Amino acid sequence: CDDCFLEQFVEGKADERAFSERVENVVERLKQNDRSLQILDLRDETLGGTPADDDEASENGISFLCNALRDSYYLMQLNLSGNNLNDEDCTHIGSALLTNDGLMSLNLSYNSIGCKGAKELAAALKLHKLAVLNVG
Repeated sequence: CDDCFLEQFVEGKADERAFSERVENVVERLKQNDRSLQILDLRDETLGGTPADDDEASENGISFLCNALRDSYYLMQLNLSGNNLNDEDCTHIGSALLTNDGLMSLNLSYNSIGCKGAKELAAALKLHKLAVLNVG
């Protein structure tokens, strides 16, 4: 059932179907500013990194998620730890933070964020103040 999957997804227990139709429904709920989606735990989902097919302009999971985050204002906590996020992924996250007003807590621990990615995030955080940022 979709609600059962969402419950597991929010708790960070989703299986390897990272962007299956059901996950796309979760992202759609973000786009629609679903008030009930305030905490999203996506740890260890491997949303970051290069898309599987470099020849296409396909989005990886984090760019897909960040597009939904741009206008979301009810999501308050987002855990992206252990997602293989890199510097390029931080560009997407930083861009989303520039227009997102609701997010208060962001966990980016256990990723592969380098100096360039840290600079991207720092630039965005000058305008978007988080109460909690975990990058360790």
